[in-house]
Amino acid sequence: MKTAYVTGSDRGLGLALVKVLLSKGYKVFAGSYMPEWPELNEVKETAGDSLTIISLDVTDEDSVREAANQISQETEHLDILINNAAILKDSSGDIFEELNFDDMMKLYNTNTLGPLRVTNSVVNLLIKGE
Repeated sequence: MKTAYVTGSDRGLGLALVKVLLSKGYKVFAGSYMPEWPELNEVKETAGDSLTIISLDVTDEDSVREAANQISQETEHLDILINNAAILKDSSGDIFEELNFDDMMKLYNTNTLGPLRVTNSVVNLLIKGE
């Protein structure tokens, strides 16, 4: 069976990708950061064992490692990894305004280091996939 891991699956593009992959017959591991959003759980109701929802915070190394461990307990390979988890901060100001370096660091940690953490955590499964 083909397998896929999609981060940021709670809503929007990530959720849509999960649905498409399920419709194509994939076993999908869906990284969930916002369990209060009901849509992914609604998909699980119809997808059954084809969908595994995994708690995931891409900014937290322990969370990423635990997610990878959970995936490796259910499969020996991954065919697709979609690093979709991301955040967007307000950038409507200009160069003369005070810069919010805390927001910049959160953005960098999530959007740049997050995909590296996730990819590194499952690279051995990806090598075994198609």
